[in-house]
Amino acid sequence: VPEDFALPLIQDGACFNEGSEVRNATETAYFSNLIALDAEADALQLEPFRELLAVLMLISPHSQDAVVGFLSSQDPFIDLTGIYEDVTCTSSGTCLPARVPGFTLEEGIEVFTEEARLTLNMDNPYAGDGDFDEDGTINRVEYDNIVACGGTAADFVMAATDPTDDGTRIINGEDGGCFIATAAYGTPLEAKISTLRRFRDAYLLDTAAGAAFVDAYYRISPPIADKVSTSPALGALVRLLLLPVLLVATVLLTWPILGPLFLATALAAIVLHRRRRHSRP
Repeated sequence: VPEDFALPLIQDGACFNEGSEVRNATETAYFSNLIALDAEADALQLEPFRELLAVLMLISPHSQDAVVGFLSSQDPFIDLTGIYEDVTCTSSGTCLPARVPGFTLEEGIEVFTEEARLTLNMDNPYAGDGDFDEDGTINRVEYDNIVACGGTAADFVMAATDPTDDGTRIINGEDGGCFIATAAYGTPLEAKISTLRRFRDAYLLDTAAGAAFVDAYYRISPPIADKVSTSPALGALVRLLLLPVLLVATVLLTWPILGPLFLATALAAIVLHRRRRHSRP
């Protein structure tokens, strides 16, 4: 997966998944890699690119090898000898920064060899053979699907972070519109979009009615989103209408125990409303 597609995915994982394991592991690996770069003998030559290099090194051991190989082929020669961390996740959702094996590390940070990673079913969520959204379709396949459909980096981020999207439907590309909420905010990297996605996955897709609503939303979104994306007034209206949805989503995601209480209250309100209608003369 090319860097111009991988970097927005890392931005999504690092910025819009507050409190998640992948975000914590990404931040830890990033700052650790900055420290490692500053300790290199050629740190002065690396200074203009240190932040980019710190990000590229956290993608996977393969990206680390590529960066080291590229810098060693340059004139003047730059030799990286430090220890760099990449982001590694297990199939159970546990993510942590993992360093190159064979070194003594700080207490609490484990070392994973390539064999151990395979045995534990671990992968690098940002790498081409990783599966960020754990939908069974690796990032490289979703990238290939997006490219085949004429999509953009933003489309790839949506596919790679959305377990219901494998990249075969275009969201922001020329052949289609974008979903209404994404069109209203202008970018799939908006934090509120991430909140809506998590709310959909945690609550809507778990029920028949919610899944039917999501399916209907996907069907009607493109033509409406085309209009929203070209009209600032419509975009503002959609953002306003989404405020109560975002409030409910934020509350339920923050305090999941309130979910059953909210559902019971909603059902009680519907029953009460129907009784009142039937009791009218």
